[in-house]
Amino acid sequence: MKELENELIKVNKYLQHCLWMDFSYEIINSEYIKIIGSIDLSWENYHSIELFFESPINILTILSDWHKPDKKPFIELATEEEAVRQLKYIGKGHYIFKINAEGYTVAPIWIIAKSFKCNILKTNNGNNK
Repeated sequence: MKELENELIKVNKYLQHCLWMDFSYEIINSEYIKIIGSIDLSWENYHSIELFFESPINILTILSDWHKPDKKPFIELATEEEAVRQLKYIGKGHYIFKINAEGYTVAPIWIIAKSFKCNILKTNNGNNK
């Protein structure tokens, strides 16, 4: 659990320092969901961050690309109260992830998956890692 929390902190801390970041799904299947983030999604293979949700069992999402929120953390674990509402969907060892997006008062993206990892490909100043 500590490793998972560290990954979430790493993503949120990185995105706090970005003035702008667009996100899109690159892959959605039963093995994993891959979300990419970039300051300009029109450039192929030019993204700054990759988010991987492994062994997903459920997703509630918007279908369009979205922007990071300025006033909320980008990604969080669901609270206990929120998880109770979703219990029928949760398998043993799964987590409920909430992704906030600019323009939404409530997280429009919910992913239930076994684990989460991120790859930060570019530093906040735009350089490759």
